[in-house]
Amino acid sequence: MHDFSHISAFPVILMFTVFAFAAFLPMLACASVLFARKAWSADGAMPLPWIHRARMFDAMGSSAREQTGAPRTDSTAFDTYRAETLARLEEEAKAFAAYRDRLRVAKDRAAFERFMDEMKNTPTS
Repeated sequence: MHDFSHISAFPVILMFTVFAFAAFLPMLACASVLFARKAWSADGAMPLPWIHRARMFDAMGSSAREQTGAPRTDSTAFDTYRAETLARLEEEAKAFAAYRDRLRVAKDRAAFERFMDEMKNTPTS
């Protein structure tokens, strides 16, 4: 048999470290992008997939929602309650969307006015 006692473990550890770094670096990069995307979406800079689906669902209209909704049950009282609740939620969603749009316009207007004030106060050379 061969005697390997004179060989240091350092090269083996170094090779393992380099291999592990090369193997896990792409996974680390993907994870960091996913976490960054989640952080950006909380700020509103990058929309999340379910927001896109919600906008598509809003664009479908109520008749399409009724077609894709749950089937009628044997309880007419529950069906009536469900239809009224869904109609109320739809109206609240429309009201909230209008409120959100007004807030965005106000925020943009305030930012623009702040920019114009800064431009007026900046001396031109």
